Amino acid sequence: MIMDVAETVSASQASATEVVDDGILATPVVMDLSPDMFRAYCARHGLHFETDQDGDISIRYPYRADRGCGLRVYVYRSGESRSILVVRVRSDKRFRPIHRDQLLREINQYHCDKRWPRIYLRNVADIVEINCESQTDLAAGIHQDLLDDIIDRTIMGSKNFWKWLASRGIPGMHDDAVTE
Repeated sequence: MIMDVAETVSASQASATEVVDDGILATPVVMDLSPDMFRAYCARHGLHFETDQDGDISIRYPYRADRGCGLRVYVYRSGESRSILVVRVRSDKRFRPIHRDQLLREINQYHCDKRWPRIYLRNVADIVEINCESQTDLAAGIHQDLLDDIIDRTIMGSKNFWKWLASRGIPGMHDDAVTE
């Protein structure tokens, strides 16, 4: 199901920080992690997204030449108590198994300079794909502004990784067939 931003968040969820009398800022409201917070994130950023029956969301970023791929961001809760925030960024770029070792060296080099997001390879049949991800245990709760920051940093870090990897010249499986 594709949700429109206008129907996703109530006014009370628009911001976790409120201005009260005389311009004094109130303490952000800490809440249990919920799908409503994911929808509020999308509303605050003007993003269109898809959602499933659990309230998990996915956001699509189209192909861009500077990163050589399109991205899909998945934001969902995980763990026994559903209190772990997972932000996973998957690329539509796939690689041949022959490039696996070179990709591992490049990812390792990237991690020497950058800590986040976590980047890993997955072998799916005869295809190598790369995922970028963050996982944060939020059993103690979180306020909307911090949740937004975690999601933003994971997305931004993933976009930066793909720009960096594009500059490394490792050919994807269908690089000659990409259209904008």
